[in-house]
Amino acid sequence: MLLELHEIESLCDTCELPFKDLTQECSLRSLEAQILSNTTAHRIRAIKDYLVWLSRTFLSQTPNFGLKTLTLNNPIKLVESGLTAGIPKHSTTSPINAKRGLAVDLPD
Repeated sequence: MLLELHEIESLCDTCELPFKDLTQECSLRSLEAQILSNTTAHRIRAIKDYLVWLSRTFLSQTPNFGLKTLTLNNPIKLVESGLTAGIPKHSTTSPINAKRGLAVDLPD
């Protein structure tokens, strides 16, 4: 198994913490601060993409590429889907995700 389910959930929870809290030596359970869900989603996607890339690169460099691919492809897909499920569904309001268009008060 590439990662267990509880490790995936812990990784997703850790992505919600501010960076300065991650760099300090303290218990993660005692931290209450959270960051924007957009940042959390970006972190989880970056970790997911990296793990999938690293796993596939490792598999492509093994001598028995075909056999290893069959046995390890499912754990890779499990980790990928688990991390995708950990991405927050509700995005916060930010100017980056704001709808674009004409302002309401502009004359015709």
